[in-house]
Amino acid sequence: MRLLSVHIENFGKLHDYDRDFTSGINTVTEENGWGKSTLSAFLLVMFYGFDDKSVKKLREKYAPWNGGVFGGSVIFETEGKHYVIERTFGHKKTLEDTFVLRDAETNLVSDDFDEYLGDELFKINTESFLKTVFMGQNGCVTETTDDINAKIGDLSMVDSDMRSYSEAQRSLTDYINKNSDTRKTGKIYALKERLTDLRNKARFSTGIKNELSDCDNSLASLSKEGEELENEKSEITVLQTRIVKCKEAVLSNEKYKVLLSGMDAAEKAKNEPFKESMAPGITLYASGIVLFIGGIAVAFLESMLFGGLAGGVGLLLLAAGMTITFKREKRRAAREKAGEDAYEQAEHEFLNFVNSIDMNEVRELASQPEATLSLKETDKKRTEITERLDRIRKELQKLETRREFLCEELTSCETAETKANELAVIIDESILKLENAKRAEKLLEEAKVNFALRYLEPLRKSLCDYYAFLKGGEGSECCLDANLTLTVTEAGKQRPEDAFSDGIRDALGLCMRFALIDAMYPTESPFVIMDDPFLHFDSATKEAAMRLLNKVPYQIILMQKK
Repeated sequence: MRLLSVHIENFGKLHDYDRDFTSGINTVTEENGWGKSTLSAFLLVMFYGFDDKSVKKLREKYAPWNGGVFGGSVIFETEGKHYVIERTFGHKKTLEDTFVLRDAETNLVSDDFDEYLGDELFKINTESFLKTVFMGQNGCVTETTDDINAKIGDLSMVDSDMRSYSEAQRSLTDYINKNSDTRKTGKIYALKERLTDLRNKARFSTGIKNELSDCDNSLASLSKEGEELENEKSEITVLQTRIVKCKEAVLSNEKYKVLLSGMDAAEKAKNEPFKESMAPGITLYASGIVLFIGGIAVAFLESMLFGGLAGGVGLLLLAAGMTITFKREKRRAAREKAGEDAYEQAEHEFLNFVNSIDMNEVRELASQPEATLSLKETDKKRTEITERLDRIRKELQKLETRREFLCEELTSCETAETKANELAVIIDESILKLENAKRAEKLLEEAKVNFALRYLEPLRKSLCDYYAFLKGGEGSECCLDANLTLTVTEAGKQRPEDAFSDGIRDALGLCMRFALIDAMYPTESPFVIMDDPFLHFDSATKEAAMRLLNKVPYQIILMQKK
């Protein structure tokens, strides 16, 4: 596979740029800032486009500085046939991109490859291309991907399965981590914590039931006491009514006696004879008659003067006697009238009272023992009962509230127990799935290791040969594990790449990339893009690296500083 030529219409700062390429090393030697990295990026996206997340940001970075058409064309050769790639890119959106592939000899549109022809030509994705065939300014250090593993293993028929290895491994690892029973962030760990909480809560059910039983007993006892006090209160109310009636009967009986006594006294007073004497009046009356008659006699017999005077005195005495007698009779009549009225009034009040009540009932009630009881004492007892009833109602309300709470808690505990049993089943099932996932992860890792063993030694030998050539035959022993992790034996011990300087790391990376390319492309060799990869090399290592480039059987597109 070879690049034949490139035309850049507009890409970054490059405008209307053309370049032809030959086999072997094609060196683009320019000053810093000319656009060497821009040319490298252009070649990358002409084969892979901007879709991959690893190169998406390059779209905005390399949008034309002076406007115009964003893109260009590339002519390349593969398996003896020449093709022309024509691409234009939207400044911001993939939907604005265009792609045309033509047969370079006929200029007809070809459907031998689609717009993702980089994946088809190199059999690796953008990420893997950047870690093998494309060597940027950030150095040559690389790491393997599923695509690289598949390509090394020549698994063209099952490369999709190998490409899915990391995804499967990540999925399994994520599943194991997310469902771990030992990590605090693990689902099963959380489920076990939840199960513990549920079982702890469920264990409270016995204590709650006991407290609920005590609460019911207290409720029954207080309710019974309340009923008894209500009955007692009702009995006191009835008793108080009875006391009032009896005391009213006592008062009525006393009133009866008073009215009867008053009527008897009025009758006695009415029948008592008038005691005022009639003697004064009669005496005066008799004396007057005697004098009057004597005067008349004297007047006729002896002297008119004395006789007239005696008769006058007699008339006066007679008048006085008559007046005294009349007044006495008037007082007697008045007294009799007053006695009659008093008796009638007393009799009227007595009869009205007697007619208004049942004296037999009154006498019976007045004779009952309740008539001697005190309302004040029964009121005091009733008040005490009322206060106790109020306390009982408050206690009952508290107990009812507590009982309602306990019932809810008991239901919650019973629900917790049910959920705990259900959760225990889920946990058992989840642990089984977790163990299966761990076994699958282990088997997958073993499969990868077994697969890697097929190409590990040839790859390691190729790496060691390149490194020895680069170091003038003085290269240290290079080692690769089943994950293609590179170590170098120094001072009797295998040491990782990051234990060495940037220059040695880049030298190892360069050799590793060529060893990978050798393993990945045993038949048709790809072109290799190198964007000033020797920044960390000293002069001797750089000269050796250039000799190495002349040795490898690849077309090299080398960008370097003038």
